[in-house]
Amino acid sequence: MEKVQDRQSDKQVTGSFTDRLLNTVKGENVTAVFGEPVQLDDKKVIPVARVRVTGGGGGGLYGEQDTAPDRASGGGGGGYLSVRPFGVYEISRQGTRFKPAYNLNALVLIFSVFTLGMVFLLRKFLK
Repeated sequence: MEKVQDRQSDKQVTGSFTDRLLNTVKGENVTAVFGEPVQLDDKKVIPVARVRVTGGGGGGLYGEQDTAPDRASGGGGGGYLSVRPFGVYEISRQGTRFKPAYNLNALVLIFSVFTLGMVFLLRKFLK
């Protein structure tokens, strides 16, 4: 009987954790994606983030009978949460415009691969 009670208390703990995680991810507060506005001279700047969430889990029971006291069970889960800068909205008297945030590392990598590829192609054609 203790095993059944342990499983029920595990479900309660897991459920409350899952509920808290989902409430956080759902963004009950819009500042999870849009930051607090910042006033700079005659401009207002609102930071924007990109949020990515994924997760999964599963479990199972192993045993000959459903009522066996030594029936084994197992489960697990995992997830991924990523929040990255996406850009800013700049609001001024001239209007509103979006300025994206660039990932400099990705740009350098792309430029390097492109340059290296061009060097190999030129070497091949000049032989």
